[in-house]
Amino acid sequence: MPRQRKKLKMWFDYPDDPDNGKLEICNLDSQDIAAITAAAVQHRTVYDTETRTTRPEQIFHPLLDRQETAVRCITDWQDFYDEDGKPMPCTAANKRQWACDATFMTFVNKSRQIVDEKFAEAQADLTKN
Repeated sequence: MPRQRKKLKMWFDYPDDPDNGKLEICNLDSQDIAAITAAAVQHRTVYDTETRTTRPEQIFHPLLDRQETAVRCITDWQDFYDEDGKPMPCTAANKRQWACDATFMTFVNKSRQIVDEKFAEAQADLTKN
């Protein structure tokens, strides 16, 4: 019988950060990917005046994709501060705010890739045994 797998979580030091910020990142499962896609892709129907027909169209919103990815893969952080130096709790709203920073998301996505590779290795080990 198939088993539900726990998510793998790993801590990563934010590079070149004088405050020594750290992020805990988890792998994303198929439900997470579906939710991110649902949030980032808008479906609409467009009317074509030449053919007098309608056709479906999808519009991808990169910012929503980054924000929802951050919300779902960042499970915790330490030593993250706002522009006034006040600690920022690890909330969905704060993750969405940080996701607007391209450097931050590059780091998050590289970290996710490492977590995904480790998760795949762990899954392969489970099937061997």
